[in-house]
Amino acid sequence: MDKNLEYEPVRGAHILMIVNPVSGRIGGEHTADKLEAWLKENGAAVDRFETTETENGSGYTAKLAENDYARVVVLGGDGTLNAVLNGMLHRALRTPITYLPAGTTNDFAQTLGIDDFSGKDFGALLTCELQRQDIGRIRSWSPASGSGEAAVEYYDQTLSVGIDAAI
Repeated sequence: MDKNLEYEPVRGAHILMIVNPVSGRIGGEHTADKLEAWLKENGAAVDRFETTETENGSGYTAKLAENDYARVVVLGGDGTLNAVLNGMLHRALRTPITYLPAGTTNDFAQTLGIDDFSGKDFGALLTCELQRQDIGRIRSWSPASGSGEAAVEYYDQTLSVGIDAAI
């Protein structure tokens, strides 16, 4: 049997890949290189963007509105995933996300029971069933901002206030 037939959901798909190249324990950039090559070998068109000190991934989600992406692949830690989710939800975008945990703690992945990702089996991660995830929304106001308007932020797992949020 042709191994590519196992990965039919990838064939012909246009994928937005957002990578934190310096994330966590597994070396985000190296794993992203392997994933990008695997996706292309299996017939996907891939647009890859890497986070930087000034772009956490949120801004790249604007490309979802400009192109017909089948999914967003996020390879990074909790912070990268949160930035991408915020970027998408602030733009009211609902493109499916495949999250490949590559951070230091990967709290979100642990909560969902996703094992540490080592890049051994991309097919299993990219062909699984979609699952809906509850997302929280909070409006906060800071007198220091001077605008008088509340800021809206989304969160996927944990909302912290006080000392915990400051750490």
